[in-house]
Amino acid sequence: MSTAPVPSARLASIELTLLPKPARDDHSFWLARLEPLLAMKRGRKAELHRIATETQAGYGTVRRKFYALLQHGTLGLVDRRLAGPRWWRQAPETTALPAADQALVKLYCEKNDRSSRAGCKQLRADWRRGQVRTTQAKDPRTGYPRGWSIDNLLRYASDRFELTAARKGTAPAAAHRRLVYTTRADLYVGSHLQLDDMWHNVFVNSFAEKQAGRPLELFSHDLFSGRKVRFGVRVRTRKEDGTWHGLEERMTRYILAATLHLDGYSPRGTILVAEHGTAAIRDGIERALHEHSAGLITIERSGMQGAKAHAGQYHGVVRGNPRMKASLESSNNLTQNVFGHLPGQTGKDRQDRPEQLPALLADNERWLRLYDRLSPAHQALVQFPILEVNQFMAVAHELYGQIENDPDHDLEGWVQAGNVAQELLLGGQWIDQRVLMAGSADEQEMALALIGQGKLQTRPRRMTRREVWDRGAGELVKLTGAGVVAILGDDLARANPEIVRKGMIEFEDADIGPGVHRYEGVVFDPFGARRRLDEGEAYQVFANPFALDWLFVRDARGSYLGEAKRIVDPSRGNIEAVHRTMGATAGEQAERLAGVRERHAGEAETKRERTEINERLESGLPVTEAEHRTARREASAQRSAASFGTAQRGEESADPFPPSPKGAEPEVWTDEPASAVPDAPAPSTDTETW
Repeated sequence: MSTAPVPSARLASIELTLLPKPARDDHSFWLARLEPLLAMKRGRKAELHRIATETQAGYGTVRRKFYALLQHGTLGLVDRRLAGPRWWRQAPETTALPAADQALVKLYCEKNDRSSRAGCKQLRADWRRGQVRTTQAKDPRTGYPRGWSIDNLLRYASDRFELTAARKGTAPAAAHRRLVYTTRADLYVGSHLQLDDMWHNVFVNSFAEKQAGRPLELFSHDLFSGRKVRFGVRVRTRKEDGTWHGLEERMTRYILAATLHLDGYSPRGTILVAEHGTAAIRDGIERALHEHSAGLITIERSGMQGAKAHAGQYHGVVRGNPRMKASLESSNNLTQNVFGHLPGQTGKDRQDRPEQLPALLADNERWLRLYDRLSPAHQALVQFPILEVNQFMAVAHELYGQIENDPDHDLEGWVQAGNVAQELLLGGQWIDQRVLMAGSADEQEMALALIGQGKLQTRPRRMTRREVWDRGAGELVKLTGAGVVAILGDDLARANPEIVRKGMIEFEDADIGPGVHRYEGVVFDPFGARRRLDEGEAYQVFANPFALDWLFVRDARGSYLGEAKRIVDPSRGNIEAVHRTMGATAGEQAERLAGVRERHAGEAETKRERTEINERLESGLPVTEAEHRTARREASAQRSAASFGTAQRGEESADPFPPSPKGAEPEVWTDEPASAVPDAPAPSTDTETW
C-alpha cells in the first residue's frame, strides 16, 4: 500500500463522504452559491445580500458561511447540526495518548477478567503508587497525567476479540472474528463421510444393567446428501466401580468398517472427516484405508482448539473445532427436535431440564427392581414410564427414516448442487419429469411441446436426503473384507479361534449381540470364489455388531480367507422362511456330497446290477444262460403252435396241400442265441437312484 501523503483537497472530499445525506445536500447547496464569490474582488457584499434574499436566509448567516468557506475551506460549510455528534465531538489534541500509554490501557483492560473500567481504575492506582510511568504531563486539575480520565482511557481499551482472547482463550474469541463458510454445491455422494458422536436428550432403560441412562450414539454421516448412513447406540450406565459405560474408540472402527463395507466409498475419492476424541481414526487405520482403496480414501481432521493467546497464558482445553462440522451439528439439533416427543426428556441443558424428571426416574427405578424379581411371564406385563433401549432403537430407525424422506428442509447449497426435481402435473398427480422423459422419443417430444405451450403445469421440488443419496450411491465401491479386517485390527478379533463344526461357525458374544451367532462354513474370498472351510479346523474370526450379516475369517497364521454369510434362524410362524432355510440346507448337503458321489460312482453301478438280478429272481424271470435258452425255446414253440392253428383253420376252405412257394425252406427248430429270437422279453432296466 502507498504511504504518500494524501492531498488536503482529497482528504476533504473523503470527510464529506462520511457525512449523512442531509448534511451532504446542505453542504452542496451552499458551496454552489458561495464558491463563485471567492474569485470576486469587488461586489461581494451585494452578492451576499442577493443570496440571502434568494435563499430566504439571514444576511448574517450567509456572511458567516462565506467567511467559514474562506478561512477553513470547503469543510467550513458543513452544518454541524446536520452532521451529527461524530463530526463535532472531536477529542481535543491534548487527550490523545502516546502509543506506550495506549498499550498500557489495553494490558490493564485485558488483565481484568470482567470490567475494562475497573482495569483503567487499576492503571491509575498503580500510577499513583509509582508502578507505572508515562510521558504525559500531569494535569493539575485532575491530579493524573493529561488524558488519563476514565472515559478517555476507555477509548483505547481492547476490542471485543482481544478482550475475549486474553480473558477466556482463543476458542471463545473465535465468535468475534471472521468465520470460514463452505458449501456443498460442488460435492457428490460419498465425497465427505463424517464420523461423530452425540448424546440423546432422553432416558431409556437397559435391562442388561438394570439401569436407566441416556443413549450415546456414534454414527457416520454423508455431507452431500445430509443423510445419516450408519449408527449405533450405547446406554450410559454406571459400573460397579463408580465409572460409566460409554462409547469407546473401538466402536468408531465398527461403524467405519460397516459404512465402507456395506455402503462403500466414492471412486472419485472419499474424505473421512474425523475428530480427535471418541470418533477418531488412528494413523494405522489411515494407512490401511489408503492401501485398500488405492489412495481414494483420505482423512481430514478438525483443527484443535485451546491454543494460548500469548506466551504468558496457559493453554485451554484441547479439543476439536466444532465449526469443522457445522452441518453435522445442525443435523444433530434436528435430531433432538424430532426425538423431542419421546418420554424421559432431559432438556437441552440443566436450566432446561423438566422438573418432573427426578421423580420420573425414581419411579422407573422402582419398577426396574420389581422387574428383576418377577418371572419371565410376569416381566412382560410390567409398564415403564420410559422406553427400553431396543424399543428406542426401533423408534430411532423410524424417525431417521422420516427425516431422510422429508422434503421440507433448507439445507445449505441444496439448489446450487442441483438437488432439485422438476415435476409435471398429470391427471391431478405430480410426476417427476425424468420419469416422463424416460419414455419413447414420441412421448418426450409431445411432453416438451406441451411444456413449451404452457399446457402442463410444472414446479421445482427440493429432493429429499434419501433421493439424493439413492441417486449417487450406485457408483460407490464397497470396501473388501480384507479392508474391514485392517480397520478392526487384531485386538477386535474373537478372543479364541472358532472351530468349524457341522459345516458352520457358531458362538455367543453379548458384546456383539444377544443370542447364538451362526455362520456358514463357506467363505467368499477376495476374488469372489467360494471356499469351504475344513471341518474341525480353527479359524480367527471378526464380527461387527453393526454388520452382522458377514463374518470375516482368517486362518490360524493370520492370512485373510474371506467372508462367511450369516445363518438367520427363521421364525417358526413364517413357513416360507422355514422352507427357504430348508432348501438352503438341502443345497449345502448336495454340495458337500458331490465329491462323495463322484468317488463312489463304481459302487453305484455295482448296486444297480445287484438290484436288477435280485429283482429278476424275485419275479421268477430267467437269470442264467440256460434259463434264457429254455425261455427262448418256449417262446418259439408258442409262436409255431399259433401259426399252425391259423393254417389249419384256413384248410377248411382251401386246398389242404397247397404247393410250397418256390425257394421256400421248411421250418426247422434251432437252438439260436437270444438276439435271434425277436420276441424274447428284454432284460429289466429299472434301477433305484439315491
